[in-house]
Amino acid sequence: MQEEIRRQQIERLVMYSLDGSKQVEALNLLTECLTYDDYISILFHELLNTQNSSASQMICVLIKQAINKGKSFDHQTALTILISKLDTLKHIGVVLLTHIFLLADQSLQKEIFQWALTHSTHPLFIDVVSTIITDCYSSLGPSFEVEISQIVRLVTPQIASTTAGNVSQIILMLKEISYSPPPDFPNLYVDLLNHLLHLLPTANVNLKLAIGKFICEAPFVVKKAPEFTDPLINACFLLITDQADDIFVTGCDLLEALISAFPEKLDPFTFKLLLPRLVLSQNEQTELLEGNCDDE
Repeated sequence: MQEEIRRQQIERLVMYSLDGSKQVEALNLLTECLTYDDYISILFHELLNTQNSSASQMICVLIKQAINKGKSFDHQTALTILISKLDTLKHIGVVLLTHIFLLADQSLQKEIFQWALTHSTHPLFIDVVSTIITDCYSSLGPSFEVEISQIVRLVTPQIASTTAGNVSQIILMLKEISYSPPPDFPNLYVDLLNHLLHLLPTANVNLKLAIGKFICEAPFVVKKAPEFTDPLINACFLLITDQADDIFVTGCDLLEALISAFPEKLDPFTFKLLLPRLVLSQNEQTELLEGNCDDE
């Protein structure tokens, strides 16, 4: 089939996929288009040329689907086109970039990191590096230690001042890195935990939630570091007395971890009485207090 005919079929596929009344036609056409050797290449060409936001989003969906089905394409050309369209594609473009990163050779992976590092003020910088690292960090290896260290230095100061959507991404990314940190940051988990515990008392709702999700497993990670016990207990009080339900839940998770990791330091009955959302009758409170006294 001539290239122009294939291109027309793919253009039709995009239009049908956007039309809720033509889903059967779209499915049939998709089956045909997936047989084209240059299917993904043509899709990227369409992505480069379209100015329609909905069409761009749909093309990204079709490209991701084709990649998952093992269709081949030129990674360098795809990367060049995708980066040129990233401003308009937003997060779906970042997700597609991550797909390409997973398939690319090491030199192209480094090129992606270098693009991100030289565009660290770009609105999508955090989204790009956090999505790639969260999804791919375990496969990167020591050859990326320099890039990872640069990213840690760039994003850590932004924790207290970044946007609501990005703060959780930053902390989740640093958490992933901290389990196998680069040589420049051998104590990344402990340093990050100290930093977050320091920020917690004055944190806004979004930052407090992100911190809560991070520290709720900390008692198990720093079990042999007794200097963290009291700060984590204080953090637990801050979280379980917060008015936001999702923050309260992180406090409950932290409380459970603290009781499990440091049973000699905590009295679960006393903590239960302090939980502001737990509705206890007077009899239940009395029973808990009496049970607590009996244990003593």
